[in-house]
Amino acid sequence: MAQQEQHKQQPTESPAPISPAPQNDASPSNRGLRIFISGCNSLLGYMLIEELRNDHIEDEEEGKAHLFVGTLDPLDTANTPPTNVKRILNSSRRSFSKVLSDCDVIIYNVRTADPHEIRLAAASTGLDNNTGVEFRELNPETDKTFILVSTLDAWAGTKSAAEPFEDKDFVNRVPPVSSLELKLLENEVMAGCRITNATERSALHPHKRSYVVCTGLIYGCGEECEESLQNLFMHAWNCGTTEADGLLLMDEGRNVIPTIHVKDLAKMIGKLVLARPDPQEHPYLLAVDRAGPTQTQGAIVDAIAKKIGVETVVKAKYAEIKDDELRETMQPLTVDLSMRPSAVFDSTMAKDDWHCESGLVANIDRIFEELKVCKGLRAVRAFITGPPAAGKTRIADWYLFAQTVGSGKRSPSPS
Repeated sequence: MAQQEQHKQQPTESPAPISPAPQNDASPSNRGLRIFISGCNSLLGYMLIEELRNDHIEDEEEGKAHLFVGTLDPLDTANTPPTNVKRILNSSRRSFSKVLSDCDVIIYNVRTADPHEIRLAAASTGLDNNTGVEFRELNPETDKTFILVSTLDAWAGTKSAAEPFEDKDFVNRVPPVSSLELKLLENEVMAGCRITNATERSALHPHKRSYVVCTGLIYGCGEECEESLQNLFMHAWNCGTTEADGLLLMDEGRNVIPTIHVKDLAKMIGKLVLARPDPQEHPYLLAVDRAGPTQTQGAIVDAIAKKIGVETVVKAKYAEIKDDELRETMQPLTVDLSMRPSAVFDSTMAKDDWHCESGLVANIDRIFEELKVCKGLRAVRAFITGPPAAGKTRIADWYLFAQTVGSGKRSPSPS
């Protein structure tokens, strides 16, 4: 179904070895962990559980199976959680903090939880945001890993640079006013693995690790993670070839958009859980593919249009769009950021681990096949004939409407 990637990767220098954080003798790979995943019924939640599960282990000497708990995505309650999840939590209940405090790994996706819940979860697992964002000594000998899966919103106001951004450049990220709280939340999480006292200020806690994983636009497996990409694909599928039905291109479309396939993102987070690098050296990690600066908004829109057969691309100035819903949907496609994947993922992701290493545009055939399977899309060619005024057009219009499948909605024309 899927085609192999045809673009060869340019040779790069071998990344420096990653320094592991202090840890107990028992590695996550050979002992059962209690893992919390927010929005476990979301697409990313499913992929993370599939990546982290080890219930195939039967030999007790090799280790025990991981136990999963989580919350539901409040915007996607129609999807049921995976059967692997032993317990669904409600953040408004008293038991929420107790269950989280017993977890070894906590993975929070900012797309499926509000900042208040994330801060509550951080405090429950040892990050006390009311006292300078530091770990409390609830269980000082228990290893805990807190991972915040963030978005490019905290970088949306950053000016593009001559060289691609790397992990270390997170200190220079500039968010728009609407994303200031996200940047603050990221900083709080990164500061969480430190202890502060009168004798040892800002020292790394020996048993606590916290990371921020900033992802590119997530694509693949039905485009359920990013509404902007789902909107493009489904609009292309549903629309005709008239100018009014063309795909929208924001401004000139020359802005570079970093992306990551949802399977590759789940693989990266799984590698992070096992590798547990030193959070002092790697507090902020960029989870992007290797598409590079050639993957612009224009290239993405053009690839989708050509693959699905849309003849018209309509340019629109983002600043002049008055429809608030459309502006919010298209905003992720306006970022202009060239990024390199984190050194942590460079050292842990083997060539065979990648699903779409070279990006969305280079793998458009594979992505479109995934979309058709996940959305149940099927192209039908129908021949309708008859004499004039027999109702051919009416039948064709009705059939087209009846056969339109998918949850993506049309982009309203910019006003």
